[in-house]
Amino acid sequence: MSPPICETIYYIAGWILNTMNKLSERRAAGFSQILTYVFNTCRISGDLAKNNNLPTGKTDRVIAFGGLPYPSVQYYEFILRIEDVFARSLTYEHLVVYGQSLVDEIRITILNFPSTERLITEFVPPNTSTKLISKLVEYLLVIYARMRGKDFVMKLLNKRNSLKVPVRQKLAVLSSKESYTDEKNHLIR
Repeated sequence: MSPPICETIYYIAGWILNTMNKLSERRAAGFSQILTYVFNTCRISGDLAKNNNLPTGKTDRVIAFGGLPYPSVQYYEFILRIEDVFARSLTYEHLVVYGQSLVDEIRITILNFPSTERLITEFVPPNTSTKLISKLVEYLLVIYARMRGKDFVMKLLNKRNSLKVPVRQKLAVLSSKESYTDEKNHLIR
C-alpha cells in the first residue's frame, strides 16, 4: 500500500474511534462503557505513534483543528484487515453482481469471519460477554460500511460521468436500512 493510502486508513481508524466515543453517550450503560473502554485502550500518544512508525501524516495535519486520536498499532492493523476486504470487494463488477446489497454483503461477510470477534477481544475488558463483543463488532462494521459505501459511490460518480443518475439512485439502495439503524430501529448518526 502506498504511504498516502496508509495515512488515510490510519486517519479513518482514528475517526472511527472518535465516532464510537462520541456515540457512546447515547448508548445503554453496559455498551457505552465498552465503547469508552475501546476508545481509551486503542488510542496512543502522537509520540508513541511516531516511535512505532505508524502513518500519522494525515492525522498530524488535522491535530491543529481539534484532531483525532492516534490509534494503536493493534487497532490500526485490525482496521487494515477490514479495509482489505472492502478494497478487494467494492468494485463495479461486484456492484453489478450483488446490486443494492453489496456493502451490506461485505459487512456481513466480515461479521461472519471467525477471527473478527477474536481479534477485537484484545480491545475490550476481560470477561466481556460474547453478546457485547458481537454488538461491538457489528457497531464498528456499520460505521465502517457506511463510510466506505459513501466513498465508493462518490468514486463511481467521479469516474463514470455518464452514469451519474443511475449511480446516484444506487446510493440510497447500496446502504440498506439495517446499516443506518440499531437493534431498536433508531437511526444511527
